[in-house]
Amino acid sequence: MAMRTTQFGRWIRRCWIPAISIVWLTHGTPAQAEYGRPWDLSLRLFSEYNDNVPLAADDTDFSGEQKSLGAGFSAAGVYRIIQEYPWEVGVGAGFVQTGYLESNVNDFNFTSIAPRVYGRYLFNLGAMPARAEAAFTFRDDLLDFEQFEQSYIPALSLTVFPIDPLAITAYTRLSIDQFDDDGADPAVTSRDATQYVVGLNGRYVFPGGMQNVGLTGEYRHNDADGDNFTYDSYIVSADFWTHIVGPFSASVSGGYTNEDYTDFTTDPKRTQDNLYGTVTVYMALSHELTLDAYYSYTHMDGSTDAFSLDRSIVGVGLTYRP
Repeated sequence: MAMRTTQFGRWIRRCWIPAISIVWLTHGTPAQAEYGRPWDLSLRLFSEYNDNVPLAADDTDFSGEQKSLGAGFSAAGVYRIIQEYPWEVGVGAGFVQTGYLESNVNDFNFTSIAPRVYGRYLFNLGAMPARAEAAFTFRDDLLDFEQFEQSYIPALSLTVFPIDPLAITAYTRLSIDQFDDDGADPAVTSRDATQYVVGLNGRYVFPGGMQNVGLTGEYRHNDADGDNFTYDSYIVSADFWTHIVGPFSASVSGGYTNEDYTDFTTDPKRTQDNLYGTVTVYMALSHELTLDAYYSYTHMDGSTDAFSLDRSIVGVGLTYRP
């Protein structure tokens, strides 16, 4: 169970943290001193079919049905306490709840609560508009409504706008992760860790605003209490969004991750190459409501079959943004 829940938890962190963060991002450049309302909110209902809910490996002791139809709800919001140029200070929160119909995988029903505080400062770096941000997030994750993991995440970022449609962001964050279960031998099996992250992201909005593309490179060092969960990771990811016609738009995103478990205690040493991608089609029903359909695929190629797996998810969702 320890390995399975670790794979599950790391996938959740990779997928849900960016999703929750989307509503906290502001649009436009620091040259825009005008502020609108002090709050943003996003509510989402979704249903999906998952063919490998527990992320069971090719060589696994997991028994029973791995596939299930599921449903979920997510919410994210921000309230800007201070909105006076060049400052912005606010609080936010993200919430995710998923559930599966197949009783065999109910242990993987997932709950996440992530309150956040942040501050932004707009200024000019030479001739370029720029934005500096500091944030702190507390994240509490549960599996089947039982404590699984808590994380404390301070983060810093600096964004510059060399030209109006291009934003380049350098960022770093520290994640102090505390798991409920240390395993049979904590010196080897404990997943409690301090994770150090640095990255660089670029985003370009095409003329007319009907398409945008992003590219990210990231390095992570996971310094775990247990030797089997200390690793170095290199990540490259990209995404593209485009308007199609009328109310329809689409996005495609994907990435590659290389992980090297430097202190793994058995041979062969654990390494892992992960590929993941998502294709989504959107239909705007109104200014506030968006319907979407998506397909997501994950391939994990480990040094042994115990760390290798595939998973496909197909689903539909409805998002409300007042």
